[in-house]
Amino acid sequence: MAHGPCIVTLIQRFGSALNLNVHLHMLLLDDVYSSEHGRRQFRIPKPLTADQNGFSLNAAVACQPHEVDRLERPSINSSGQVIYRLEHPFRDGSTHVLFSPENFIAR
Repeated sequence: MAHGPCIVTLIQRFGSALNLNVHLHMLLLDDVYSSEHGRRQFRIPKPLTADQNGFSLNAAVACQPHEVDRLERPSINSSGQVIYRLEHPFRDGSTHVLFSPENFIAR
């Protein structure tokens, strides 16, 4: 069976400070698996960063399956609201923002 590259793209409409910042997040699984002795083996590729013509690429972030705490993950409180943890606190000291699920998706 032939295998080719796999790409998943998500469009994000806000930055870490919840400001308007339309950008793409992409997961690219090209050349991260190799076959040795009939077994598929995962290997971590070299980091790739570039800035050109106003576009930036940062493919230097990687995590192992046991490092899921490194991923950004909103959580849900007991009232069903989405809790978004800010990367940097707001000037007023806020470290989290609460959304209804509908408003979070609309963001």
